[in-house]
Amino acid sequence: MELTKKPLRILVIVNLPWDSRLGAPRVWMELAEQWRALGHTVEKFTLSDAFPGVRATRVTFALRQLMFIGKAKAFVRRNAHRFDVIDALIGALPFSKEELNFSGVIVARSVGLYRFYDRFDQSVAQRWPQAGRGKLAGRFLYRYTRRRFLKASERAVRSADLINLPNEEEAGYLREKLGLRNVIVQPYGLTSDRRQALAAAAADGKTRFGQRRVCFIGMWGARKGSYDWPQIITRIRQNLPETRFRFLGTMLDEARIKADLGEVAARDVEFISDFAPENLPALLADCTVGAFPSYVEGFGLAVIEQLAAGIPTVAYNVAGPRDILQTDFADQLIASGDIKAFSEAIVRLLRLSHSAYDELSQRSRQTVQRFCWSQIARETIDAYQEVLHHSTRPLVFVQPFSLGWAGGGARILRALTAHAPFAWRSVCTSPSNPKSWRDEIHLRSRPSWGKIEHSRMASLPKATMRFFEKSFRRRLRRRCQQLNARAIHAVPHSGTDFATAQEVARALSLPFFLSLHDDLAYTSSSTSKTRESAMQSAWREAAACFVISKALGQEYCRRYGERSFTVVTDGLTSLGSIRALSRPGKLRIYFMGLFHMSYESNLRAFLQGLAQSGLSASVTLRCEHIRREVLAGFENVTVLPFADEAQVQRDLEFADLLYMPMPFGAEHQNFARYSLSTKMVTYVGSALPILYHGPRTSAAYDLLEKNRAAIFLTTLDPAEIAATLAKVDEKQRFDVARNALALGRREFMLANQIQKFWGTIEETLARV
Repeated sequence: MELTKKPLRILVIVNLPWDSRLGAPRVWMELAEQWRALGHTVEKFTLSDAFPGVRATRVTFALRQLMFIGKAKAFVRRNAHRFDVIDALIGALPFSKEELNFSGVIVARSVGLYRFYDRFDQSVAQRWPQAGRGKLAGRFLYRYTRRRFLKASERAVRSADLINLPNEEEAGYLREKLGLRNVIVQPYGLTSDRRQALAAAAADGKTRFGQRRVCFIGMWGARKGSYDWPQIITRIRQNLPETRFRFLGTMLDEARIKADLGEVAARDVEFISDFAPENLPALLADCTVGAFPSYVEGFGLAVIEQLAAGIPTVAYNVAGPRDILQTDFADQLIASGDIKAFSEAIVRLLRLSHSAYDELSQRSRQTVQRFCWSQIARETIDAYQEVLHHSTRPLVFVQPFSLGWAGGGARILRALTAHAPFAWRSVCTSPSNPKSWRDEIHLRSRPSWGKIEHSRMASLPKATMRFFEKSFRRRLRRRCQQLNARAIHAVPHSGTDFATAQEVARALSLPFFLSLHDDLAYTSSSTSKTRESAMQSAWREAAACFVISKALGQEYCRRYGERSFTVVTDGLTSLGSIRALSRPGKLRIYFMGLFHMSYESNLRAFLQGLAQSGLSASVTLRCEHIRREVLAGFENVTVLPFADEAQVQRDLEFADLLYMPMPFGAEHQNFARYSLSTKMVTYVGSALPILYHGPRTSAAYDLLEKNRAAIFLTTLDPAEIAATLAKVDEKQRFDVARNALALGRREFMLANQIQKFWGTIEETLARV
C-alpha cells in the first residue's frame, strides 16, 4: 500500500542546551532546518526550554538533566495531540506511549550509544590513573546520575517505535545483545552551503602544506583523547619539529588545557575554545592535517567538516569515524589508544609530496558528498512515515504472560510479532510485574499475592479473579479505545481473561482472534462450568482460531463445535548441520526452557537410568532452577540460568543429545496429548538427536515417531532407560537427526508460520 505523504508534525526532545556549538543539539538543529524546507512542522522541548535563562554549574546541570525527564513527560502529555512524531535523545523521554497519552511514533535517537559511553567512562581511571577523580560528593552524584540515566536509556529503547542510530556498530549491538529489530542507521551530514563554504575558504594546497598545522575539533575531555595529546605532539615533533597545532571548540579555558598538555604547549599550540559555527571555514583554511583521537563516538561531525575543507584526517578506528573513513581512507584509521601509530600516520601525511597531498585533499572533499543533510532528512522522513503508517490501529494481543518471559507461548508471540505486517500492542494481564518489553502494556487482571502466586497455594489468589472481572474489563476496554485498536487477539491460559478480551472486542465491534497453546482444561484454574462456557463462546465466535497442534484443533472441534482452525507454532529461521560426536565416549546431554514440576519424575528416573547405563555423560539444564532434592545424589549435572536465543545456539554447539521430557500420568494427559513444545521445534532444527522421554499418547510422540525423528524413552523404569541408552550408536544418532531436520524443514520453518498466522489475520480483516 502506498504511504500517504502528508506533512509530519515533529517534536524534538533533547535534555541538552539548544546550542549549535554542541554536537548533539546541532544534529537536530540542522535536521529541523531540512525538514521545514520539505514542508514539515518541527517544534522542540530542550533543557533550555525547561530551565530558561540561568547558566548551570556542573552539579546543577546534572540534576537538571534528571529533572528534565519529568518536565518532558508533562510537556508531551499536554501537547501530545499536536504531533505525529517525537524524535527524542535516548534517555530524555523514557516512557511508553500510554504513559504519555501519545498515539504517534516515538523515535529514540542516539548521538552515541549510552552503553558504549558508559563502558568508556568506567575505564577512564584505569586507562589514565593521572585523571582527577573529583571530590567525594561529586563522585557520589556522578554514580547516582549515571545509574538513573542508564535505566532511563534502557527503558527508552524498549519503549520506542523506532531507534535511529548514527553508525552500524550501534545497530549491530542493539540487534544482537538486546534483540531489538526496530533499528535504522542514519549518518549525520553537512548542508550543501556548509560544504561549499568549507571548501571555498581553504587556502591553496601549497600554502596549507607549508603551514604543517595539525587541527583538532571537539570538546576537551578523556573521551576525545585529551590525555593522549601530550604524547601525540611529542612524537610528531620528534620527526617534524616545526609542526603546529590548533585546538578548536574545546569549551575550556586555555590555562586548563595547557596544564593537561604540560611542556609541549609552550610553543606553536593555539587554543580557540569557542567559536561561532560560521567562523569554522576560516579557522580550518590554513590547516594541513586533521586529528581525531576520540575513543567513543556516535558519528563524528568534526571528521566530515575537516574532510569537506580538504583536510586529510586521521582518527581512531571506532564507530562513527570508521563509517566515514573505512571506504576510502582505511589507512587513516588507527587502533584506538595506539598513540605511536596515530602519530606516525599524521607524520606520513605531513611528508607527502605537494601533488600527492593535493590529490588526497580532493578525495577528502569528494568523500563528504555522501553525507548530505538534505538526502538524510528525506530518508529519515520516509522511515518515519512508514512507521507511522504501520502504527495506526494496532492489533492488541491480550495474554496472562509477558512477551519477555521464557515460556513457549511468549516465544511463539515474539517470533510472530517480530514479523508483523502492521502495528501491534501487547497487553500482559499477569498479576506479577513483568520486565519492561517493547510495545507491551502491563494491565493486571487482579492484584498480586506475591510469593504465594508461585506456591502450592496458588489456587487461592487465582480464585479471587471473579471479584475483579468488571474492573479489568473496564480498564481493558478503555485501553483498547485509547490505542484505537483494529482487532483483539487472546491466548487462553491460566484464567478467563481471554473471555474478558472477547467481551471487549464484542463491545467495540472489533474482530476477535484466538490462539490456543495448551488445553485450557489443563492450564486453567477456573471452575469447569465457567471455563467451558467461556471457551465454547470464544472458540465458536472468534474470527479465526489458531492452535498449536492438529490434535488440539480436532479435540476442540469435538468439544465445542466444528469450525476451521490453523496450526501455528514456533518456527525455525535456519537448520543445523549434522556432526559426529565431538568427544567420542563422552555424551553431553542438554535441556533448555521452562522446567515444569511435572518433569521432575522424568528427570529423576532418567538420571538414575543414565547412571546405570555405564555411559560417561554430563547433563546441562538451562532452565534457571530445579529443586535440590530432584538432583540429590547425581554428579555431572549443571543447572544454568535462562539465556537469549544466541546463547542457546552456542550451547547447542557443545551438545550431543537433546533431552525432551513430557509428563506421565493421567493428571497430565490433556497437556501431553494436545501440546507441542516450542522446545521441540528448536530441537528438530538443531541437527542433534532428540531424546524423547514421555508417554506414547502425547502429540509430540505421535509426530516424532511417525517421522522417526527421536530416540524414545517411554518409561520411568531406570533399568529400561539404561538399556535403551546403552544401545544408542552413531548410526541411530545420525538417522534421527537427519529425520528431525527433514521434519523441521517441512513443518516448522518460521516463514511458513508467519504466513499462516498473519496471512489469515490479514484476509480476515480485509473482509471486515
